[in-house]
Amino acid sequence: MAVGYNRRNKRNTLHSHVDICLNAGEFVCLLGPNGAGKSTLLKTIAGFIPKISGKIMIYGKDCYSMSERLRSMYVSVVLTERPLIADMTVFELVALGRSPFTGFFGRINSDDRKMIQKSICEVGLKGFESKYVVQLSDGERQKAFIAKSLVQETPLILLDEPTAFLDLPSRVEIMHLLKDLAHNRNKSILLSTHDLDMALQTADRIWLMAANMPIETGVPDKLIADGAFKKFFEREGIVFNNLTRQFSVNK
Repeated sequence: MAVGYNRRNKRNTLHSHVDICLNAGEFVCLLGPNGAGKSTLLKTIAGFIPKISGKIMIYGKDCYSMSERLRSMYVSVVLTERPLIADMTVFELVALGRSPFTGFFGRINSDDRKMIQKSICEVGLKGFESKYVVQLSDGERQKAFIAKSLVQETPLILLDEPTAFLDLPSRVEIMHLLKDLAHNRNKSILLSTHDLDMALQTADRIWLMAANMPIETGVPDKLIADGAFKKFFEREGIVFNNLTRQFSVNK
């Protein structure tokens, strides 16, 4: 597969020969410097922007041969942008995740309500059902959007920098929540992040991206041992220490 975008009728291919696999029940972090194409890859998998070439298969089905409604039953997405949601409660927001199943009028039944309630509890927001989304902290709001993706019942969940606006305790909580959901609900969860430390601590596997370099994948320890983080991230004066798993400035 090749991914990129079209601008002013000119095709810009960011990555070609992308041949990677995400397994069921696996929590994967997508890492790379700014401009590496992380968001482009996620949006291409989700179908928000067209692929340049190749196929994206989800459970043996070509994602791009699906209707939008059918694709919404296979892939759910949590983006970085904070949507302005006025006068909507947590329950109402999470209920939007049932839209692929509720028909033209969008009415939810008792079974839908049970699933919505279960998803809210799973992300740790029990008791927040009637609270307005605008009243939530950044971490609570992110949990509500994760609950919305859960109630959508898709085997694949994509998240674009879900911890970008969060403090350290909230980042830790969200990353461990997502890992637990992948393992306990057998979901394939792929997220992009700049939080190298949390990715190394929590990810089952890591995908590394950088401009003009082939994508490398593997478990964190093997990627470190192979020097992949040095290759992808080191710059003049900035070095990665394999023992401490941290970057340092070489003065």
